[in-house]
Amino acid sequence: MKPRLRPPTVPWKVSPSVPHIGVTHPDVDGSAYVTFIGFFKTAGLDAAADSVTAIIPVPEDFVEASDWHGSRHRLVQLEFSNCLRVRQTPAFADTEVVEEEAYDWSLVPSNMREDETAEACVQRVHDLWLSTGACPDPGMYEVEGSLWLAARGHPRDARHFLLLGHDDYLEVIADGWKWKPGQAVL
Repeated sequence: MKPRLRPPTVPWKVSPSVPHIGVTHPDVDGSAYVTFIGFFKTAGLDAAADSVTAIIPVPEDFVEASDWHGSRHRLVQLEFSNCLRVRQTPAFADTEVVEEEAYDWSLVPSNMREDETAEACVQRVHDLWLSTGACPDPGMYEVEGSLWLAARGHPRDARHFLLLGHDDYLEVIADGWKWKPGQAVL
C-alpha cells in the first residue's frame, strides 16, 4: 500500500515557481523552522492579478505580519515542534518534484477527475479555493503510512510532513506544526 498524502487546511500554497524554501534545523527546544513564499488566492485580489506577470525577488529574512490579507505572495513560516529529522532532496525528475507514483493522492482534491478537461479541473480547484478559503493542494502534506517513519522506528506520536518546492522537496519528522504569515514579497 502506498503512503497517502493528506493536505492541511491552509489559505496558502507553496509557490510552485519560486518557493525559496529555507530551513533552520532543530534548535535547542527541538523546533525547526521552514520559510517559503506562499501564494494566497483571495477574491478581492483575484481577477486582475491572474493575468499579471511579475518577477518575485529573493525574500528578506522572515518578518511576522499581523495577518495574511492584502498580498498574493508573502513569506510563510512553519514551526515544527519536537522535530526529529529534516531532509531536503533534489527533485525526482524535471517533470516531477517527488515520484508521484510512489504516493496515494486520493485525498488531494486538485487531481483531474475522469472525463474532466484540464480547463474544467483548473476552474473547479479555483472555485473550491475561493469558496472554502483553503487551498485544495497547498504543496504540503502529512504522509500517512510513512515508509520513512517505519524505517526509522520513530515514536508513535511523530508525524511525517512533505513540502514540495520547484527544484527540491523537504521532509520533516515532528510532533506537529503551526504557521505564521510574514511580509509581502510582491
